[in-house]
Amino acid sequence: MAWMGGMVLLAMTASLPMSARSSEGTGGRLDIISVILVLDARFTSPAMLITWLLGLTLIMTGNWFPPSGWLVMKLVAVFLLSGFHGILTGSLRKTLKGNGGSPPPTFRYAGFPFAVTATLVVLMATTKPF
Repeated sequence: MAWMGGMVLLAMTASLPMSARSSEGTGGRLDIISVILVLDARFTSPAMLITWLLGLTLIMTGNWFPPSGWLVMKLVAVFLLSGFHGILTGSLRKTLKGNGGSPPPTFRYAGFPFAVTATLVVLMATTKPF
């Protein structure tokens, strides 16, 4: 839950610089990005690491080798989520440091691929379709 909640915050924050255009400048947005990155470092990243460790432990102790189709599909989706987390975090860090300006305009829709991938992970784990 902490990993997914943190990912939702990252996705929402990544879209913030593009969608929240106001006359008050970027100071408030940079403060929000700074707080979100601190929360990410303290909660989301450790939750992702714990999730990976527990998931790999379950795979090893559950005798799921060779992996079935649903497990391979789930692992690919979790790899994508982990990569998505890294891309969002890196982009927000660059924005905060002033090296990258605003995140790319495509990040305005960052929540959609995250939601689809997270839903796919949950469906693969609960239904084990193949």
